[in-house]
Amino acid sequence: MNNDGYMDIVGIGHSNQMIIDFNNQSSFEKRKIINLPSNWSKVSWNSVCYRLVDIFSNGFKYFFTIPERDISFLNDHVEILGSLGTTNFSSINGWSIGNHYREFIDLNNDNLPDMVGIDSLNRIHVGIATPSSQNWKTKYFATSIENVKKSNTKEENVFNADLNGDGLPDFVFFQCNGIFVSLNMANNFSTEHLLNSVPDLKFLNKNMAKIYLNLNKKPRLEAIRDSLGNEKKISYQSTANKTLYTESKFNFKSTYSSKGFAFDVVSEFWSSDGIGGMSSITYKYGEYKCSKIQGRSCSFAWIKSQNQNSKIFSTQQFHHKHPLTGMLLSKSSFYANKLITRTNFTYSIKQTDLIGDKKSWTILIKSKESEFYDIDGLFLKKEIDLNEYDDFGNVIQSKSSLIDRQNKVLLLFQFTIFNFIFCKCTKKI
Repeated sequence: MNNDGYMDIVGIGHSNQMIIDFNNQSSFEKRKIINLPSNWSKVSWNSVCYRLVDIFSNGFKYFFTIPERDISFLNDHVEILGSLGTTNFSSINGWSIGNHYREFIDLNNDNLPDMVGIDSLNRIHVGIATPSSQNWKTKYFATSIENVKKSNTKEENVFNADLNGDGLPDFVFFQCNGIFVSLNMANNFSTEHLLNSVPDLKFLNKNMAKIYLNLNKKPRLEAIRDSLGNEKKISYQSTANKTLYTESKFNFKSTYSSKGFAFDVVSEFWSSDGIGGMSSITYKYGEYKCSKIQGRSCSFAWIKSQNQNSKIFSTQQFHHKHPLTGMLLSKSSFYANKLITRTNFTYSIKQTDLIGDKKSWTILIKSKESEFYDIDGLFLKKEIDLNEYDDFGNVIQSKSSLIDRQNKVLLLFQFTIFNFIFCKCTKKI
């Protein structure tokens, strides 16, 4: 709060007070209590939206509060409290957004946080921050489309992502009757209705929504259905490279981050032919690299990072089940770094013989971080990584052993074929 390099504590009291405990490097000392203006909305510790934002990029945080619900059209506004050392605390009238999506996002790449709100009519309200004052140029862009009913678009159903590769955040709305995109054209938001209402379209949160991939800056989806309305085949087609991928019986779910641009999009989906069989699919387009894991129960994920110089953002878990017992056999981490997904994981286990308490089996491994189980589901604890990878997923060094402490056996490295490492359990420790 005071730009000394140490994190301070800010709390909001029930009486509309901001309480600041400064970090003096050895303890926290309460030094300042600021009464919020009396005409402000009631703010408490569980307010839906309040933020500390460095609005001028000068190292000093300003306190913002956005009311939880529509109190009235006159009083529902964005309120701003100046940073420490500022004597004039002013509030700025904004818009009526109610209990809907609101966030601070840099919309024009000037390193200043702009204000965004989406109301119950799905209109985007934008306040562009100016570097010289606490003023925002407030305007809204109509994203309502004919035959789109008034809808409470909740925050979890809205996310921002750079959909057209211009470096500016766009907005996507998921509703029960369609997917809508509002493109940020130099902060003038256009409207596109990407998916018309269809009788068998399910809501996204029920894990049965259709998926759009951003191919050639224009998402395209084709779905073929059987007589009962179930997906029979789904196709992703890119007009740029003329590639076409098909898969049967897709289920789909999506997660995303609207804060901090941790991801543009993170999507995970899986497939089965109903009898345990799997087909492999690989998708690669521009900054995306996608791959699907072979096995009886498989997963597929694709990630685009916002910044090619960024570090590892998050982890997706892939779960494989025992082909006979259904017991979880392994899981592996999936990373996004420098626009390259890495650490794809595949394995198979084949028991070769079983004599007394001495087991011998072959395990096929390609992994960075995994947990392994034997054919009976007993845990094989991995002491060290079998492979080391560079930022592009290439193997730097292959490790030589995998120790099973539970069964006191040693898996010895045998040979490598196509980056798959064969190990065999041959002796007790």
